[in-house]
Amino acid sequence: MKVIFIVFSFFIFLSAEDTILTPHEQLVFKTVSNVDGYIDEDLYNEFWKDLRVRVKKDEIAKLKQSLPELQKNQMLIWQCVRTTTITKKRCKSDKVERILKEMYDSGDFISYNNTMGVLEAAEKGTGMILMGKTIYITTEKADEVIAGLDASMKRIDRLLSDNWSPLLKSSKKEMIAQLNKKTNSKIALMKERWQEKKELICSFAIGTERKDIEAIMGMNLGKSNASSFSICPDDDILKNVYSVKCLNFKFYKNMLSERDNNCRETRGDAERTYSFLSEKVSTERESKVLSNIKDAYGDSFEELSLGEQEYILKNQEVMRRITQQVLNRVGRVNIPRDMRVNSSNIVEFYLYPNGEISEIKFIDKSNFYILDDTTKETIEYAYNKYPRPDQKTRIRYKVGYYLRGY
Repeated sequence: MKVIFIVFSFFIFLSAEDTILTPHEQLVFKTVSNVDGYIDEDLYNEFWKDLRVRVKKDEIAKLKQSLPELQKNQMLIWQCVRTTTITKKRCKSDKVERILKEMYDSGDFISYNNTMGVLEAAEKGTGMILMGKTIYITTEKADEVIAGLDASMKRIDRLLSDNWSPLLKSSKKEMIAQLNKKTNSKIALMKERWQEKKELICSFAIGTERKDIEAIMGMNLGKSNASSFSICPDDDILKNVYSVKCLNFKFYKNMLSERDNNCRETRGDAERTYSFLSEKVSTERESKVLSNIKDAYGDSFEELSLGEQEYILKNQEVMRRITQQVLNRVGRVNIPRDMRVNSSNIVEFYLYPNGEISEIKFIDKSNFYILDDTTKETIEYAYNKYPRPDQKTRIRYKVGYYLRGY
């Protein structure tokens, strides 16, 4: 049996044609055995679901013996490569010579030539071209592959065991690494939540009314006559361990008069704009609201009931800010950073007193499916934060995408 398709961080071994595994089972094995692979109960069950029924017990026994042997052979090769990077002389190993002979005799010339190329590059310190890149086989690179192989062999042992075991006997270093990964993910989530909250509170323009800020933030900013307020991280670890500072703001007559000095627009935000309702600069808030409504609804706004019109006029700015915040987050995920386009779409849906929505459709599309999908996904994430109307209300947004790349 030849080596089953195993991908290292910078080296690829050839896939086998004479294995008893189906293509899907080979794919599962590759997923488990790759340097950056993983294993869970679902993968284990996928691997064995048909194999135990289709293949005889003696063939399964041979398979359990041969698959780990393949990884052991690769471990021997890379240990030899590592020695060669240190001594700058081709290492002498009867086991490695036997593996190379088996590759050659079986006609697996690609694996043979790749292995010889790696050994030569390790000995001479010259680069080798792999996937269009020049790679240097250093001791550090060899250590990286060996560590990956070691983890791979442990995952293969779990895959080939008679029964799935959710517990893996790990070394203390592995346990610490797993704990650190979990902790880092938790801290990263805390920081992401704080960053989103910071971006939201910092996006309010000077002159925004206190009640509008409270509605969007979902929090009470203290007494109505208070002249200042602070926004702090919800997680004490950010304040006490990572020294994340609170943001301080000031009010004058219940309108935002001063933002924290840390509220600064980033270069990316300045160059990459997702704009709701074609917001225009205006000295009077009422004029801006009416202009935005006209851009989205046109003459159809007059067709709405008085209750619908009153709800939209009263809540349009609050809803715009909520949706803008969600759009910023969804846009960063969905839209390629180098996309350059100036386009817009108009989306319509009905909002109900129970907070649900229906009949999402586009009145005008952008001609870019990724932008239309982003708009639709934004509405689906944002609507449950909108103020609830007293009656079924037709909502319409015009969303502009002014993307100049980075």
